[in-house]
Amino acid sequence: MKRTLLIWILISLVVSAKAQTIREFSSDTGLYVSELRAFTGTYLETSEIPDFERFVRMYDSISYDQRMEIIGVSNQMLDRKCRPRPHFIAYQRVMIQFFFEGKTSHGYEEWLEGYLKILNSESTTIGSIAQWLSLTSSLLEENIFYSSNTITWKVSTPSFQFQTDESMRVQFEDVTVACYSGRDFIQILNATGYIDPFTLEWIGTRGIVTWERTGMPDSEMHANLGNFKINLKTPGYTADTV
Repeated sequence: MKRTLLIWILISLVVSAKAQTIREFSSDTGLYVSELRAFTGTYLETSEIPDFERFVRMYDSISYDQRMEIIGVSNQMLDRKCRPRPHFIAYQRVMIQFFFEGKTSHGYEEWLEGYLKILNSESTTIGSIAQWLSLTSSLLEENIFYSSNTITWKVSTPSFQFQTDESMRVQFEDVTVACYSGRDFIQILNATGYIDPFTLEWIGTRGIVTWERTGMPDSEMHANLGNFKINLKTPGYTADTV
């Protein structure tokens, strides 16, 4: 009997340590970190813990208004049933990039406006929230806007801006877009266009394709693309005009 009771106590302690139920974060900025730790519990993987601690240090260093913004976003994420991972840790990584790494010039206010629209839209799924956070994080960290086990799309330089109109988009100006897929490699130079984060498409207005990898100098052969589209899940593109 005592052995059974001990087992149930241990199980209860493990479940309790996993994460506490937080229905709403307090508007007291001094309580947010302790509440976030209780909410996160032990859900994070070992590799994610350093980023969580960096976020805590970042939170302690920013202004009162910025802390209140984070609390407000966190509560809206709770309303959408977002979990410690992958959603909250991805959001925390985005905040680290904007504030710790000084990348607010990429359009933080526009990004925030767009993300709030995403969270407030009834048509938004929990999967699309995770997709947008993952895209934002990898783009800010590594200039990668799509990556899977078999394919990676990235830009050579961080020449992009988050923009919000009716929906969220990422605008690129005169960048080199590259795709890596196994031994295959595609490159589009001087590309201008934007990414639709929900369809995972690049909608381009111009770019240049060369055949240097085959030994043909671009001075002898190249193609000027007009409107072109990339399905980021595939290693290729389609062009309306060349």
